[in-house]
Amino acid sequence: MSEGCTRSIAAMLLCAILALVFLPLKTSRAEGLSATAKAYILMEAETGTVIDAKNEQEALYGAGITKLMSFLLFFEALQNGTVKIDEVISVSQEASSKKGTSAFLDAGETHSFGDLLKAAIVCSANDATCALAEKIAGSESAFTEQMNAKAELLGIDAVFADCTGVSTESKASAQAFAIIAAKLSTYNSFFEYSTCWTFTFVHNSGRETEITNGNTLVRNGACDGMATGSTAESGYHMVASGKSGSARFIFVILGDKDAASRAAAANQAISQAAAAYGVKQVAQKDAKYKSVPLENTEEGVVDIYPSEDMALLYKKGEENLIRVQVEIEEFQPPLVQGQIVGKIIAETPGGQQSVALEVREEVKVRSIKGGAGRILRIWLFGL
Repeated sequence: MSEGCTRSIAAMLLCAILALVFLPLKTSRAEGLSATAKAYILMEAETGTVIDAKNEQEALYGAGITKLMSFLLFFEALQNGTVKIDEVISVSQEASSKKGTSAFLDAGETHSFGDLLKAAIVCSANDATCALAEKIAGSESAFTEQMNAKAELLGIDAVFADCTGVSTESKASAQAFAIIAAKLSTYNSFFEYSTCWTFTFVHNSGRETEITNGNTLVRNGACDGMATGSTAESGYHMVASGKSGSARFIFVILGDKDAASRAAAANQAISQAAAAYGVKQVAQKDAKYKSVPLENTEEGVVDIYPSEDMALLYKKGEENLIRVQVEIEEFQPPLVQGQIVGKIIAETPGGQQSVALEVREEVKVRSIKGGAGRILRIWLFGL
C-alpha cells in the first residue's frame, strides 16, 4: 500500500558519466548513507551527477513512488495542452475503488484537474491518480502504456503495470527513479503542490477529507517533496528533493526498514550534499551565447547558441579551479540551421567537458543589391 500524507537523456547521462570522475563518491561513514536500505542513490538533478549510490541499478517493486512517472506525464500533459489545470474531471467507479492510500473519492464526483493533482501529489492518493490518468489517456491501461513508452524514451530500467504502484509488477531501479525525479523537477509548479503539508479536500457532498503529506521532511522544510511508498513486500521507499542555490539534490531510497530510517537517511543525504557541493551554470540551450561578426551577410553578425545546457557540480571551495574557454571555428556564409561553429570547453579538477555551439537560423550570403544598399547607407548616413 502506498503511503499518504527538453533536454535529452543522452546528454544528461553523458554529463553524469563525466562528472563521476570529477567528484568523490564516498560519504564519511563506511556504510554510506544507509546500511539498512536495499538500494539508494544521491544525485544532483541539473548535472545528472551521482554523488553516492548503493545497488542503484537493481529493479525493485516501486510501490507508491511509482506515481512519480504518473506525475511527470501529468505535468507534460499540462504543458502541451492535452489538459488544462481547471478542466473538470468526473471520477469513475474504477478510480474511486482503488485500493491503498486515497482521498476517499466517490464515483461520479467532479473536481478540477488541479484539485485532484494536489491530492495525488500531497498524500499519494491512488484514486485521484487513477482519475487523472483516465482523463489523459482514456483508461488506466492506456496511460500505463504511455508510462512505459516514456521509460523507454528516457532509457531507464523500469516496467510499469499500473499508474499507482499497487501492482507488484511495477518495478524500477533507484537510478531510474532518480532520472524520473530529475525530469519532474524541471516543472516548478510540481513543488507548489509537494511542499504542502496538509489541506482540506472538500467533496461534492460537502464531506471533508484532511489530506496530509506522506513526506515528513516537508513539514520542517528539510526537503521540498517528491514521493513516498511502502508495503510489507517492498519495505519503505522515499524520493526526496532539496534545493540549494543552483543545485537540486535528489535522494532515492528503496526498501528501508521503517519510515523513520528512510527519513533520517534522506535528511542526511540532502543536508550533507547541500553543505558540500554547488552548481555552476556554464551555458543554457535557449539563451544566446554570443554574437559573432560575419562579413558578407545582411546583418553582419550571426548569433550562436549552446546545443545543450551545460552545468557543473563542484565541491565547495574548488569553484575557482573551474576554467571555461570558447573555441569558434573559422566559417563563412551560407550557414544552415543547426550548423556547428564552435564549442564551450570547461576544465575541472577531474577532467574536461564540452558542449557544441550552433547557429539556430539559416544565414545567407548577402546579395549584390543588398551589399550596394548597405554601402549607400554607410556613405549617406554613417550607419
